[in-house]
Amino acid sequence: MRVTEALERDLGRTLDLRDVVTFTGTYPTKTVCALVECPGCLPPEAWGDDDLLRPEWQYVRPGEWLTEPERRHSQAIIEEEL
Repeated sequence: MRVTEALERDLGRTLDLRDVVTFTGTYPTKTVCALVECPGCLPPEAWGDDDLLRPEWQYVRPGEWLTEPERRHSQAIIEEEL
């Protein structure tokens, strides 16, 4: 609860505790960007040493990337559709 309350203070709004802690491996809000209402970005690992977007990230939209296992699964689905 204390972590959730600290996040709520920083964000200036109420959060669902289920978006902070999970015992089932799922969260009600799909992405962190949606949870904190940010416009979206890509994580640092999406960019190469040359500051160019890595090929495996080319179909991932800013703000809609997921955790690594979920991203690999999503990328496999995208590749199958192509």
